[in-house]
Amino acid sequence: MESRHESASACPVDLPETPEPSGKAPAAGQTLRLDVGGMTCASCSARVERALNKLPGVQAASVNLATTQAEVTYDPQAATPQAIADAVSAAGYTPIVAEATLDVEGMTCASCVGRVERALRKQPGVLSATVNLAVNRAQVRYLPAMLDAQALAQAVVDAGYGARPVQEGDAAAEDASAAAHARNLARLRRGLLLAAALALPVLLLSMLPMLWPALDAALLRASPVPRFWDWAQFVLTSAVLFGPGRRFFRTGAIAYRHLSPDMNSLVATGTGAAWAYSTLVLLAPQWFAAESRHVYFDSAAVVVAVILAGKYLEELA
Repeated sequence: MESRHESASACPVDLPETPEPSGKAPAAGQTLRLDVGGMTCASCSARVERALNKLPGVQAASVNLATTQAEVTYDPQAATPQAIADAVSAAGYTPIVAEATLDVEGMTCASCVGRVERALRKQPGVLSATVNLAVNRAQVRYLPAMLDAQALAQAVVDAGYGARPVQEGDAAAEDASAAAHARNLARLRRGLLLAAALALPVLLLSMLPMLWPALDAALLRASPVPRFWDWAQFVLTSAVLFGPGRRFFRTGAIAYRHLSPDMNSLVATGTGAAWAYSTLVLLAPQWFAAESRHVYFDSAAVVVAVILAGKYLEELA
């Protein structure tokens, strides 16, 4: 009896293993919904579920046969909406994908294109987004179970640009797009003409007295108050910057806010610095050495006018 008891007590007992805490919290998952075509029975929905759950980065997947919709929680660092849609296709079913065309206003350079593309690709359910600067349009492939074309346009607006959906082949939409382009062209033309008309006297007042000393003397005699002609340049340049040139400051400020400066930011910074320095020279000349009390209003006004001319020619092309 004793030997049997000793033998039994010597046998090892298998206890369930307790997993050691890893100390690493699971990555927060994002939820994606997509419509699935081609499912006819519970076996089909189970097959789609298995395909999705096998995908690296997918934390959970469920398929509702009644609504023909899959809901997937995934780690955005390890999986993408495109990879999830491809997994459904590889299982033999059809992920329902829509395409949208957006008219985008306010883009001026490749940096603008990149910002609009990033804003669109960040939206949940967007598979791809490409922007064509030449025609000011964005092409987007997306999952209609997650968002619609209007939400895509709003994402572009939030990024600091104008946008609206366009239906391909829709004559009314095409006419509206052409009308919007014509209005933008007319605004640019008016802005260019006004900027040129205001910048030209600033340029003449700044440059001609240096080239023609007799004119400099005549202007000094005709000046009713000290630095009268510098104050005239201040008024004209302010009208250029905060009239036709305000588009650069508005768009440039948005770009700075998104930590992605573009050409508008560069124009706004350069012309704004020239205007601010020159204004301080007029308002507080005692802050500057005598040899530094020069104004550079011509630089600000002419740069805005020239950039507007380039934008107008670009719109015409």
